[in-house]
Amino acid sequence: MAAAALDVTVDSHATDRVEAAVLSEAAMASGNPDELRRALSMHRYLEYPVPAELYEGGEDDAMCRAGRYMPSHVPYRCPPLSRLAARRQCRLAIVVTMYNESGSQLLRTMEGVAQNVTNFARDSLAGKATGLRWQDIVVVVVADGIEKIDADCTKAAERLGMVSLDAMYTAARGTTMHLADDDTDAFVQLVEADTVQLHTFEFAPQLRPSTPKLQKRFGARYSPVQTVFVIKQHNRGKLDSHKVFFDAFCETLQPEFVCLLDVGTQPDARALVNVVSSMRRNPSIGGCSGEIAVGVVESDDGSGGGDLLSLYLNLVTAAQVFEYKVSHCMDKALESWCGFLTVLPGAFSAYRYRALVGDGDEPLGVEGGGAYRRPLDKYFASLHDPHQRGRAVAEHDVFDANMYLAEDRILCFEIVASKAKAYTLHYTTGAVAYTDVPADLASLLKQRRRWLNGSFFAMLYALRHFGRIFTDTRHAAWRKCVLAVELVYFCINVVVTWFILGSLYLTFKLVLLYTFTTPFELALEYGLTAVYLIVTGAVFVLSLGNDAVASRQWFRWCAVAYTGLMLIMTVVAVASIASTAPSTAVVVGSVALIAAYAASSLLHGQLQYTAATFLQYYLMLPVFINIFTIFSFCNIHDVSWGTKGLEGGAGAARKLVGAASARRVDDGEAARLNVEQRAAAELEKRRVSEAAAKERQRDASFKAYRTTIVLLMMGSNWLYISLVSKYVIDDAAATSGFVAILGTLVLVLLGVRVLGSMLYQAERVVKASCGRCGCSARRRELDIAAPEV
Repeated sequence: MAAAALDVTVDSHATDRVEAAVLSEAAMASGNPDELRRALSMHRYLEYPVPAELYEGGEDDAMCRAGRYMPSHVPYRCPPLSRLAARRQCRLAIVVTMYNESGSQLLRTMEGVAQNVTNFARDSLAGKATGLRWQDIVVVVVADGIEKIDADCTKAAERLGMVSLDAMYTAARGTTMHLADDDTDAFVQLVEADTVQLHTFEFAPQLRPSTPKLQKRFGARYSPVQTVFVIKQHNRGKLDSHKVFFDAFCETLQPEFVCLLDVGTQPDARALVNVVSSMRRNPSIGGCSGEIAVGVVESDDGSGGGDLLSLYLNLVTAAQVFEYKVSHCMDKALESWCGFLTVLPGAFSAYRYRALVGDGDEPLGVEGGGAYRRPLDKYFASLHDPHQRGRAVAEHDVFDANMYLAEDRILCFEIVASKAKAYTLHYTTGAVAYTDVPADLASLLKQRRRWLNGSFFAMLYALRHFGRIFTDTRHAAWRKCVLAVELVYFCINVVVTWFILGSLYLTFKLVLLYTFTTPFELALEYGLTAVYLIVTGAVFVLSLGNDAVASRQWFRWCAVAYTGLMLIMTVVAVASIASTAPSTAVVVGSVALIAAYAASSLLHGQLQYTAATFLQYYLMLPVFINIFTIFSFCNIHDVSWGTKGLEGGAGAARKLVGAASARRVDDGEAARLNVEQRAAAELEKRRVSEAAAKERQRDASFKAYRTTIVLLMMGSNWLYISLVSKYVIDDAAATSGFVAILGTLVLVLLGVRVLGSMLYQAERVVKASCGRCGCSARRRELDIAAPEV
């Protein structure tokens, strides 16, 4: 598309026209041409054409025939969304966050979204309660950093009409505009290189189904997807992208529901329909999540692909398949029945917008130097926003910094504990989204470091503030009793997590001691135990100050050693059971463990997946427990997201618009600019030096905290192992008692999970039966116009 074909138009949004007029008057009075150009740019956009093949045979709507480019120079503030803002009918807003993913991943996600929009529209035409018109749905794609976005991804977006680099280049260079209000021409540079924050494109693509099977199901085109494609000038992380979505766009659109997706995650054709429908049926549900299933596998170099066989033959990916399936069949089901999900993952989740922002009458709560009115404020508490009013952003200590690695968990607790509300969180088993998972150990290790540290500290935060649920909320008495039981369950899990290293070692040692009796076998047991301890010590050394990718070969060898030891222990245990009279506790425990996983998987229709991956997960169990736990605790001081090069405002990349916005200046202006630039450089140098010193001091304190935590974990687990070894192992009766206590604890926790899974499915069956018979309880739940809690 040539730049000459671009149409420069004046926006008609009344509020922004008034604001721009005031700024233009002030800029004209000052006589500064830069201020004048910037003021004029605030109420203008560039309209770019799209090829007719993108909309022929589809909906005849203005948003489907041409796109609009609008820059924004204010952080977390969207430019006038002329067409979307004028309609004022958004009921569902979907955000898709991206970093440097490939074009194929973007297309995969957008096709999943388009399928759901089409099904929403079909349900609406059929008069179903689950229906929404496509005009009621807005998709906001947020790319994190103009230099980070993948070139192939940009090309894919251009092919769909969602992005026009020509429009962005033209806006950066500047162009002559005709001002219809004054019937005059003026040179306007829409993009100021030093201050631009967002590059926003507005278009409604009508994607074509990618396969003949999908074409037969959905027709020649999907329904239009009203899309706002946002490219952030600066790379500031995924959480900042969510803030752009909520503060810049949801404030304008005021949706009823919001959905969160990541590029690379493909929702099933009715996944979004199902999670939104759950909230529409029950107004007390504040948030909802579906099942995240393992789909395309991504390696550390970004390559993807692989068939189902390779997925299951790879121990790393197969173990994740089992873990994902079991966590949804058991943990998510249990938490959903209780009404409090510990996490709604940012890769695929949905919220009631009012549950996030409140009704505007929430009392102000102060905590840790910050004031928070809404759950969404707590979600963004780790971000510094100089333009945000109502609270001061405090410097976070290492506890809070790790806690906010799992800010989605904090958000979940804040919703359930909202003052004077009774919101619950639910899991919808019929909503599935497929995502890519790490295919190598190093990539998985980096991911789990963030997950484990964030979840552990977020759980401590929830336990510390759990009393708010009983004192501040309007949950029913029976719900509070159920949540109290869940609180006890969480407390036990925290203790188990802390001592899990010692428990696994004692299990390994006891199995060998129970089986080996001859001097040669006892010597073999001593050697295997020594290997176990040496490998564990090596993991501690590798985890302290070493990057997972740089040390991936050493971690891989440690993983191989753990897998070999686990295999040896299993063979020895099976041989012992086959040759001698087995212990009743061991047999009962083993059968109960396998039966629990099988029953829960069968109950949720996932038995084929868990059966195919159980062995791989079992062999990888010491890797998941030892390596991941040790690496996570040894890197508590690292509170990054594993994404390097997050930019600040002054040091942000200006490669694209900086070159395009260069202009001629005379000698006098050049001299003035030179003096100003040198002064600004000195100020920036001083600021950077002070920030670096502060960062070094903060890093030193974080590392000291890390050392304390690691020493406490090592000392407590060593004490636990020593006490058991001294007072239990040498006494047969004491050993049997210890094994019985340990086995009972495991079975009780497993039993609670199985019971929760069964209660969840039973509740679904009862509600479905009530829906068929039309009883009053079900009709009340289906009343989507019921008042909010």
